[in-house]
Amino acid sequence: MAPVGQLSRVVANSRAAFLSGKTRPLAWRMSQLQSLLQLLDENEAEICEALGKDLRKPKQECISFEIEFLRNDVRGCINNIESWMADYYVEKNIVTMMDTTLIHYDPLGVVLIM
Repeated sequence: MAPVGQLSRVVANSRAAFLSGKTRPLAWRMSQLQSLLQLLDENEAEICEALGKDLRKPKQECISFEIEFLRNDVRGCINNIESWMADYYVEKNIVTMMDTTLIHYDPLGVVLIM
């Protein structure tokens, strides 16, 4: 496990990138998801080796139930992220008749998953 000081730097850097607006565009998010797929492709052997040592998972089980599961999940995110980021238009009422009424989904911050 990483030292607390190192983790706090990672969180601070992530928060700074978020606050700068760098992480908001669809293109940036898609590139991050594509990079995650590339990471899984390039490090498949190392991931399987680690799971084999730690959990005694056979290589085929590692590929089928861990790596392919993650790849499919990331591909699902890639396929759906555009609709997740889209504005959702809602019904107008007498008060909002002359306005554009919508729900705009906006990210709220950063999360560190260990």
